[in-house]
Amino acid sequence: MFAALLPFALGVPAPAGSDECARRAALAVALAACAGRAAERPQPAALCAADAPTAGALATSLRSALAGVGCSRSALSERERGAVALPAFAPAAAAADGGADARSCAQWRADVQACSAGTVTPASHLCAPGASSQQARAAYAQLARAVFGCAPGTQPRNTLVVHAMHGQSNRLRAYASARALAARTGRLLALVWQRDVHCSSRFEDLFEPPEGLLVLELYDESLFPAAVFRQYNYMRARQGRPSRMRDRVSWLRAGKYELIRDLASDHAHIYVRTAYVLNSRSAGNHRRPLLATRLAESLRALVPSAAVRAHLRAMAPLVRSAHNQSIIGVHVRMVTDVRRDVPGIERLRDSEQGVEAMLGATPYRAACHWQSFARAMESACGGATCTFYVASDDAAAIDGLRQWAARRAHVLLSLSAELLHGCSDGAAGGRSSRGARCQQVALADQLMLARSAFLLTSTWSSFSELVLLWNPGLLRRARSGCAPVVGPLAPTR
Repeated sequence: MFAALLPFALGVPAPAGSDECARRAALAVALAACAGRAAERPQPAALCAADAPTAGALATSLRSALAGVGCSRSALSERERGAVALPAFAPAAAAADGGADARSCAQWRADVQACSAGTVTPASHLCAPGASSQQARAAYAQLARAVFGCAPGTQPRNTLVVHAMHGQSNRLRAYASARALAARTGRLLALVWQRDVHCSSRFEDLFEPPEGLLVLELYDESLFPAAVFRQYNYMRARQGRPSRMRDRVSWLRAGKYELIRDLASDHAHIYVRTAYVLNSRSAGNHRRPLLATRLAESLRALVPSAAVRAHLRAMAPLVRSAHNQSIIGVHVRMVTDVRRDVPGIERLRDSEQGVEAMLGATPYRAACHWQSFARAMESACGGATCTFYVASDDAAAIDGLRQWAARRAHVLLSLSAELLHGCSDGAAGGRSSRGARCQQVALADQLMLARSAFLLTSTWSSFSELVLLWNPGLLRRARSGCAPVVGPLAPTR
């Protein structure tokens, strides 16, 4: 009766010995538990028969079930978990069979499709070899169990999937907003965090994995069908502004900051593709001051990774001063060349992420030249002895401010560790500034700036905005160090 659980059938030339029978029995019991038939007990005679599935075949089936949507290790008893640990189930033994992984992935796809009653059919690219594919399959299996409630003894759970886009700060802003919304509506939160030219670090490179968060490193649109998920795309630009008032309502509802229908009593799953704060009634409108506090709570719940904590320890001496002055934080975002800022972006043909999507920031980057910040720093210092902590995306800004400070005895300049680690654009040649190590340094820079007594920000910079979200108290003690941008180019974020 257990043969029906197997993705393939194998025969055995002779009746099994006692050890083989015992292994088969333990694995068959575990398979029954996965299928929701824990009360059933296999017949020893049937398991020992010559034509019964071997322990190796049963172990392969159990591995497929555990990787799929119908079973989890937590569903197994201690005895059954012991069966999982039998030598026949060891990953090394499974790897020896060249086709085992392919069969396991095929079974996983079939399980997800069955779990969703045919609504979802995963794409084959999720079966590509590698750790990311394995992580994605396990996470998507867990997501399917939550969305469709197909695991034994479970019910569907409302789910919020946020597909974070663009660079690290944009992604963290979107995550923080989604976490606040999920917490207030009782939804399971899943985060799609794909590595690309904008951000090639993994989420776990930056933070310890938070409890209860599903992180999906690969994306497959077939797993979020419109029949199951309410879909919102904040990356889709609105085209023009309708002249007729009656047409403006639908225009405002589309694209960036579309109001999300998110009531806790509303049994619906939500998928949002965004680099921005979510606009919802439950978590607060994206322009309300209350939202900043909720976003800060979401961010502060994150624990920086060991690598980021090491960078913070290395940076600590940079902000120590013999005069024990409070630190004035400075963030200079001045690289105007999009291709230099995001190496490889010219290869993207996606209007949401390519060169055209980034050109709107160019006037603001030009207005945030370091010389403008030098004037703002002079004004903030007011002739007293000051200590500045400077973080920048451009080595030219670091060099320029170093020379400026050298001519002023009352200014002590603590340079960002970004330059010391070869991560600012000039030092890295633009090749690694979006890589994992440099993204870790950038996060450490943000956390250091958040400790400032006063902050000079860059206009239209998600990095500066995130510093303020890490410490909302700085909202009243911050101003832009950039020159004004006037006319139709005035900030709209």
